[in-house]
Amino acid sequence: NWAANGAPAGSQSASKRLEAIQIKIVRKGEAAPKGSGKAFLVGDEARTPAEIANRLRAERLKKKPYYYSQRDPQWINTYIGNYTIGAAGCVPTSLSMILRGSYGYNVNPVSVATRMASYGGLNQRYFGASATDLVITAQSYGRSIKVINDVATLNAYLSEGYPVILYQNVGIGHAIVVHEYKNGYTLTYDPYGRQFYSGWVSTQALWNTPSNDPIDWTEGRPCFVIL
Repeated sequence: NWAANGAPAGSQSASKRLEAIQIKIVRKGEAAPKGSGKAFLVGDEARTPAEIANRLRAERLKKKPYYYSQRDPQWINTYIGNYTIGAAGCVPTSLSMILRGSYGYNVNPVSVATRMASYGGLNQRYFGASATDLVITAQSYGRSIKVINDVATLNAYLSEGYPVILYQNVGIGHAIVVHEYKNGYTLTYDPYGRQFYSGWVSTQALWNTPSNDPIDWTEGRPCFVIL
């Protein structure tokens, strides 16, 4: 009702006050009280935890790593520390693919490598980047990073659309990105111009050929999901 000085005033006053409000709590998606609408439901918003999880999974799968090559002429000869990105930049290049494609950061191999080197590791005390360099740098961008200790867990994370970095044995230790999972295979993103891996590769085969370089094992098994 319209009110003035605490009393009903019809339509003569210029203000309106709320005398009381009654709230009835209903489950999300159920019919709203005294109406035919749905409570707290907007558009086609998922209604159940399972539907929400499926929607988020679909969104992660759409956000594919953005392919970068460490051999790109833009930075192949760029020195970070004692070596070039073209020769020893697989780890920062792999991380930059995930940060840009999966999580929307405005980065490239040079910017990620520069930050990684600022912590004292990449191409300074050794050739390339250790697992610890990867962990510190990923966390510096606000991402969580976890070690994966078995192939079943690797498959589960990939099925949920999370990107993973693997340190592989290709004669030397070499980091690559994998994303998605279908019938035992995952899609590879090899930063070395796709020379060592291309397309869909068996996760078991990847799991069986980890890097032998000790600096790649400083955090445990050299297989990391970036969250």
